[in-house]
Amino acid sequence: MLKLAELLSLAGLNITFLNTEHNHERLTRFTDVEARFAKYPGFHFTTMPDCLPVDHPRTSLIDVLESLQLNSKPIFKQLLVETRPPINCIIGDGGFHLDLAIEPGIPIIRVRTVSASCFWTYFCVPDMIEACELPIKGKEDMDRIITKVPGMETFLRCRDLPSFCRVSDMTDPHLLMMMNETRQTPQAQALILNTLKTWKRQYYPKSAITAPKPTPLDPPRALEDQTYKRKDARIISILK
Repeated sequence: MLKLAELLSLAGLNITFLNTEHNHERLTRFTDVEARFAKYPGFHFTTMPDCLPVDHPRTSLIDVLESLQLNSKPIFKQLLVETRPPINCIIGDGGFHLDLAIEPGIPIIRVRTVSASCFWTYFCVPDMIEACELPIKGKEDMDRIITKVPGMETFLRCRDLPSFCRVSDMTDPHLLMMMNETRQTPQAQALILNTLKTWKRQYYPKSAITAPKPTPLDPPRALEDQTYKRKDARIISILK
């Protein structure tokens, strides 16, 4: 997300980077992120509490996300109202902001840091469960072909699925979180994927119908060779 924020800052956009207080404290303690972004006049950091106890270890992503879902919406709503210059677009990698942005009509762009093929596999997990292709039944089941991911029906095996798909309980909190977050994507106006322009479209066939227009983006490489204007300027047109 910071690499994407830097690309947008290089394009001259005003960027407010929102993080939890805990994560921001760790970020500033162990990196030079504040000095790195000080050169962009339109960029600034802001924080919000994750509403967990101070002594909470925060080693479980589920705990953090549940706390944000239950407690942080009023804080986020206040940020939407008070931030200056006014917010005219939200780019987020989490789903808790979606309903709050829809009401005032703020456009939402979802970011998935995984590849297009990985995102499409995540999106199809409910279909795998409905077809009884999940749960995986053990080590002897690892080479079984998964048929419910269009475009990958002939080669995707159980062993190729992400680790959260290997649970035996289909009500596992981590599994449900990943499914729910991914299936919220169609509510956004655009989707940014961590994938090159030459991405393989066959790995993302039906999601173009159910999800917003995807934009392939490769921020790390764009920053390395300084050709971001040529490679990734399409996302700027979405924000203007």
